[in-house]
Amino acid sequence: MYRIIGGDQHEYGPVSAEQIREWVMQGRVNGQTLVLAEKSQEWKALANVPELAMAISWLSDPDHASGVKEPSSYMFPSILVTFCCCPPFGIVAILFSAGVYSKMSHGDLEGAKRSSRNAKLWCLISLISGIIAVIGLFILSALGFYGTQFLSF
Repeated sequence: MYRIIGGDQHEYGPVSAEQIREWVMQGRVNGQTLVLAEKSQEWKALANVPELAMAISWLSDPDHASGVKEPSSYMFPSILVTFCCCPPFGIVAILFSAGVYSKMSHGDLEGAKRSSRNAKLWCLISLISGIIAVIGLFILSALGFYGTQFLSF
């Protein structure tokens, strides 16, 4: 059993090693959190307690980090549709794509997921708009309404 000093500087415990590992996974404690083992007189950083340090090292491994997968930003498709399809809608997609990075850096996973979905949506809107515009120009050209005679008065 252990006692810890939380981020609010209050002492908590006794808590089990399993509970502390769970708090590490939830981000409630970290390697600098002070821990006092049951039969110890010395407070130590959690990262310096061998029984608990494994949870910190496991969490720092990107393959295991709390199972959280960063949502796709769709930045490359956003830039592609901006240049190739419909720039106004593509710019909106780029803004949402940038929002994914911003929200992830602030720890807002739900906001990042929303921005990712919106970036994908606006990429599709831009792509479909570009395809419709090209098809429309082909039809107008085939009917003789688009070209030099249409532009001359």
